[in-house]
Amino acid sequence: MSRSDVSLGSLLESTREFDITEGRFDRADMVSFRRVRTISFDAMNFLLCTSIAIGEEDYYKTLIAFYDLSYTGYGLSKPSEIDTPVRVSCSCPDFYFTFSEWNYEENSLYGRRRKKYTRKTFDRPERNIYHIPGLCKHLVNLKQILLDLNIIERSHYAS
Repeated sequence: MSRSDVSLGSLLESTREFDITEGRFDRADMVSFRRVRTISFDAMNFLLCTSIAIGEEDYYKTLIAFYDLSYTGYGLSKPSEIDTPVRVSCSCPDFYFTFSEWNYEENSLYGRRRKKYTRKTFDRPERNIYHIPGLCKHLVNLKQILLDLNIIERSHYAS
């Protein structure tokens, strides 16, 4: 990984640092998914994992893209949650307001840069006061599903 690359494990760790009171990890189990798909782009050394997360009132498009994978002759190598660089995206409001700008700054946002949110209220602190990249509960749960399906390699010290 180059210096600007971010792994799924490092995004998870920064989310843990941020999430002291938000309960993002506690609520991740309540998310259900439809159509978890993986698309392998062997010539580009790229694996795209997409799904539709079913929220309380809406559906959200979630995406984790692993890149810089090696081709083994039988297909792409299995991504590692700590060594493989990723880019992520979710269409939920939490991801947009909390992480999308900072994921873009850290080169871990999949897709185009979203319109930068301008705060309208100043009587409350901003959403992400540390300006760190991270994952919403939908992406946390998609990561766990990818581990359970043995699509990505589990590290011994990340969870």
